[in-house]
Amino acid sequence: MVQNDVEVGKRLNEELRDKFGTITEASKAVGAKNASYFGSYLSGRAGLGHLVIKKLEKMGIDVDYVLNGREETLGQNSSYDLLLRKVNDLEYRLSQASIELKEMATIIRTAAKKEK
Repeated sequence: MVQNDVEVGKRLNEELRDKFGTITEASKAVGAKNASYFGSYLSGRAGLGHLVIKKLEKMGIDVDYVLNGREETLGQNSSYDLLLRKVNDLEYRLSQASIELKEMATIIRTAAKKEK
């Protein structure tokens, strides 16, 4: 059962800070222009919608814990769940690295054209 949005916001804050260090870095990771992206969710003024939940999952955030306050249960599928979470995290990091490499290539090309 999903708890109130204030408690969800507290857990989201905890998860984002654990994974990214700061809310600003977490906002950058999701592609937001500034740290205010998560503000309404962290304060409990807004609930997490489907699109935000999908973004959080891709970032490797434990959405079940954020929404329901439960840590991952260690059952038969715990190894599978842990591996799946790690794969999702790696996919996200690779996609971010790809974006950064494309930006660097563009900068290099632009600089090379200016030198000609």
